Amino acid sequence: MVDFSHALSEDRLEQLDLRNAIAVDSHTLARAAIAMMRQNELGCAVIVDDHQRPHGIFTERSVISMLLRGSCLDQTSVSQFTDPLFICMDKRQTVKSAWKTILDTKARFICVTNDDGSLFGVTGQRGLATYLAKHCAENPPTEVSRQVNQASPQQLDAGSYHFPQHGA
Repeated sequence: MVDFSHALSEDRLEQLDLRNAIAVDSHTLARAAIAMMRQNELGCAVIVDDHQRPHGIFTERSVISMLLRGSCLDQTSVSQFTDPLFICMDKRQTVKSAWKTILDTKARFICVTNDDGSLFGVTGQRGLATYLAKHCAENPPTEVSRQVNQASPQQLDAGSYHFPQHGA
């Protein structure tokens, strides 16, 4: 049996079932980005430079902000309404670090990058929840998972819950 906290600390983002990112340049019009997001059933488009390095993210929150300000989707580029919760993590970072980042920032998405900083894929709340559900289905509950289940929502939301060390 694999210890849940150990798996979280050992598994890397590149091991997740990452989504293929929708990569757009900063001049892409909002309507075009939204169409790609709908077609791919993904809630974000990653704004990349000429080397495919992410430098912003256009999300459903961006669309809401645009509409509330009366911006025209056909005349506004994605770079004018990037989501302030733009997070990039190297593909070799741990699932645990991504989970903590999501809890701490309330971000929905994480851009996962290659060694050279180029876009590798996208994950976020849904990807991490899928990982956790799959892991829990494959491994019977352990003392660690029981402790996580007993943690208060405030501890989890505040990121103040600390996983016991493997073997503790």
